[in-house]
Amino acid sequence: MADTGIGKGFNMQMQSSWYERIAAPRTSTCLACRKTIPYYGEIANLGAEDWRRPLCTSCLEHIPFIDEVGCSSCGRHIRCEDCQRQPLQSYGLAYNRSVVQYHDHMKEWLAMCKYKGDQSFARVMAGMMIERYMPLALTAKVNKPARSTSDWWTMLKEWWNPESIIEVPDLITYVPSSLERLEERGFNQAELLAGYLAKAWGRPLLSCLDRVRDMGKQSQQSRAGREHSLEGTFVWNKEAFQGIRFYIARQPKPHLHILLVDDVYTTGSTIRACASALREGLNEIRIPGMISSYTWARA
Repeated sequence: MADTGIGKGFNMQMQSSWYERIAAPRTSTCLACRKTIPYYGEIANLGAEDWRRPLCTSCLEHIPFIDEVGCSSCGRHIRCEDCQRQPLQSYGLAYNRSVVQYHDHMKEWLAMCKYKGDQSFARVMAGMMIERYMPLALTAKVNKPARSTSDWWTMLKEWWNPESIIEVPDLITYVPSSLERLEERGFNQAELLAGYLAKAWGRPLLSCLDRVRDMGKQSQQSRAGREHSLEGTFVWNKEAFQGIRFYIARQPKPHLHILLVDDVYTTGSTIRACASALREGLNEIRIPGMISSYTWARA
């Protein structure tokens, strides 16, 4: 039977297609601006240290990181008069730290996560928080328990490497969302961020607070309105007591450090209300502890 060349041409076409798929460079799109960037794989498979890979060089360069803390209390990049009027310590909060200034680009990122349901941004935001926690926490002035003078080796290590005095928190919790917001969005972005941090640090994630009423959208309220609407909004979750007891039983510590996570620190009303409820809970179960908060952005 004569060779018509059809089979041979088909085989060559298949080989060519296979070669092109292998040889052609694979690309992705920037998560933020949608420009073409080198292929970074499935974002679900990226570790916390890979948070930069889904972003282009331009978007990375325009991230308004808080490199220098202007207010040692709330973590703002400039001096903060709010903390002079309403000290965080009076609400049981040792300090707050935030990763970025809440500029327009960052607002767009958060909107994509909260309102568009793109949880890929939560992974990137959490990666930023994990990477920058230690340097930011190092700037916090916290009264630590006095050390024994015989513990000279620990003191020597702290003098040689100041970052060694910073440890990741014992427990991670988050600002709870209302039932209405959960039904509307399908998730709580603060819980997502807290979950990534807890997994990266190998720490328990506990739901320590309940939101007993919805005070409406905070962005549409004045400063005074936020303070008033948040009164009595958060209460201590009684079930969290068992989780804390279990953790202390496994890893006895004289001083418990609880980290409260949220997406944005605006006026601090929500953070202060949550810290007060956490402090009341710790006092109720008679466990000494420190409460600090960590948000992705600071307005």
